[in-house]
Amino acid sequence: MVHVRQKFGASERRACRVLGQVRSTQRRQARKRPDEESLRSDVVKLASRYGRYGYRRVTALLRAEGWPVNHKRVERIWRQEGLKVPKRQPKRGRLWLNDAPASGCGPRTGATCGRMTSRLRARTTAGRCGC
Repeated sequence: MVHVRQKFGASERRACRVLGQVRSTQRRQARKRPDEESLRSDVVKLASRYGRYGYRRVTALLRAEGWPVNHKRVERIWRQEGLKVPKRQPKRGRLWLNDAPASGCGPRTGATCGRMTSRLRARTTAGRCGC
């Protein structure tokens, strides 16, 4: 913006209109907080220690450690560092076979399954569930 104003001698209003920026973005200078780097290192440390935690839970952990921090600030640091919560592993599906039970219980194995009740045990032979 300053470059455009100096090169073409344009006013702030005209330069902002040409660049498609809002004029209020040119007035306020961003200030860097003195504790930004230590907070950034703590966010990265907690994110690497607790891999499945997102920025909201990391914010709660930082507050528990004594940081007076806003969740929006932690989210901004989270995005700048490129942190992401890994996807969950899908649950493994069962192998549904028609000829053999998945639990391994039955008359061939001699093992009993955990679903048996005393009434069912009395009806089956040798205490097997009959799967």
